[in-house]
Amino acid sequence: MGLERDEKPLFIESHRLSPFNPRANDVSVVLDLMIHDIDIILALVDSELERIDASGTAVLTQGTDIANARLLFVNGCVANVTASRISMKQERKMRMFRPSSYVSVDFQNRVLTKHTTGAKEMFPGIPEIVTEESVFESGDALLEEIKHFVNCIQLGIAPLVSGEAGRRALSTAIRITELLGDK
Repeated sequence: MGLERDEKPLFIESHRLSPFNPRANDVSVVLDLMIHDIDIILALVDSELERIDASGTAVLTQGTDIANARLLFVNGCVANVTASRISMKQERKMRMFRPSSYVSVDFQNRVLTKHTTGAKEMFPGIPEIVTEESVFESGDALLEEIKHFVNCIQLGIAPLVSGEAGRRALSTAIRITELLGDK
């Protein structure tokens, strides 16, 4: 189908937008929401960061309420990450562009859509686009994460996500908050 597992992303775009909730307004939106997408992106790209550019602003709280970070990786991949806790809508999406595919993940609606180049042509010299969509059943992700963690402790096995991966995501998020002038 033209989708190679070892194809690394060239460009990633993520949006994690939420209406205001006073639950976690003592930290920047980067540490509250954006860190989740940073964690996923770092795992997908699997390359060292070369540079981070960031912008954001406080609107309702003392910390940054809306932020955008551009992560440039040594391997050439660029990730554009946006998080907002002052949006009028809720959205959790990530789009990943690879040499022969475009993958869209709608975390909120649990839909994964893959667009890949096919064997036929839609125009002379331009391959057709083949679309495949997967819908996942609803569940409680936090509960599943806790169950997995407890299971790893009880069985003495390594978790799906290492402590090192979490530390790297946190370190990246802290670098972004520093660029934004947050505490």
